[in-house]
Amino acid sequence: MLFLHGFPDFWFVWRHQIKEFSKRYRTVAIDLKGFGDSDKPTEITAYLTSKIREDISNLVRALNCKSCILVAHDFGGTVAYHVATKFPELVDKLIILNSPHPAAFLEAINTRKSQKAKSWYMVLFQVPYLPEILIRVFDYEFLRCMCGGGRLGSAVTDDEIQAYRYMYSKHGFSKQLNMYKAALSYRKFCDTVSTEIDMPSLIIWGTDDSFLDTELAEMNRKYLPKMKIKLLNEVGHWPHIDKADEVNTAIQDFLDEK
Repeated sequence: MLFLHGFPDFWFVWRHQIKEFSKRYRTVAIDLKGFGDSDKPTEITAYLTSKIREDISNLVRALNCKSCILVAHDFGGTVAYHVATKFPELVDKLIILNSPHPAAFLEAINTRKSQKAKSWYMVLFQVPYLPEILIRVFDYEFLRCMCGGGRLGSAVTDDEIQAYRYMYSKHGFSKQLNMYKAALSYRKFCDTVSTEIDMPSLIIWGTDDSFLDTELAEMNRKYLPKMKIKLLNEVGHWPHIDKADEVNTAIQDFLDEK
């Protein structure tokens, strides 16, 4: 099982899933390019999703695996859709948490005022230096909100927040933002992923997501004809933290299906 995190996370966000599924699977959770302890190229083009999907395909082969169960969240989901489209032979089953198919997301941005309003942060991330300054001014306190399912006081402990503070005080945020800058600046968000992904897929969606409309989960069906949806009420953008046990059960039930 290969886990791909989103923003502003690193491999640690999958801690509850690693603990559970390592009993039955070989589990690998990585830091995507620009995040955590991974390489951080300076050029924006290095963060194009088409480049990162190549990284993932090379990783699967470097692990001496013919294929994997691909589990992804947020921007990691965008990468996963790219991998599943370009390298379908590498993905046995696709599991996505609160991440719309790129083509569905662009459709929502163009047709849904609510989704356009929720995507304000993508514009902020394009402004040079300002996001990094704001993050430091507020002493990374936003991490408690963002990495805790989008709501203060959720399932993240103080010790876990300290792990995030340590990682990002060490590396900063500028390179992580490059994924968004590359996606918007080079208009490659949807590159080669407008076709159907013909593999068993599970969409797990927290319906209290502050950043994504719940309707996007169903909009994915246009591109994932073998898709199943698990909606989790009173759960935010990080269901794998907010309701780890429910998420783990949903994943295992899906994997047990023949």
